[in-house]
Amino acid sequence: MRPISPSVAQVTSDKRKLINVADVIAYSTANVAAEDLNYTSYTNRAMIANYQAVGQMTAMWSDMTISDQYWKNNATVMKAVAALIRVIPYIGAGLSRVLKAISSVSTDWKKIVNGVRVADQ
Repeated sequence: MRPISPSVAQVTSDKRKLINVADVIAYSTANVAAEDLNYTSYTNRAMIANYQAVGQMTAMWSDMTISDQYWKNNATVMKAVAALIRVIPYIGAGLSRVLKAISSVSTDWKKIVNGVRVADQ
């Protein structure tokens, strides 16, 4: 009776198949991990873009509020200064007109800001 001994070719073939299976498993696992990391990075980018947009809108709203307050106070101050400057000869009349024009711009700006606020709500 002849002893059963696997041939070298058979052992090599089985070893190669085992290595291929191990490679496929490693590749598939790495692929799943990479897809997970890509999804996480896309989600992070979306969250950052959202935070940036909220921050930008908050800054713009704050800027409009400050601008509104400035022009509201500016109109009041310019009207008072125009009334006081009017008594200065020659220069007073010209400056008074300029200050009244600035005051009217302030009033118009207030209407614009109020319109923006109404549209935003």
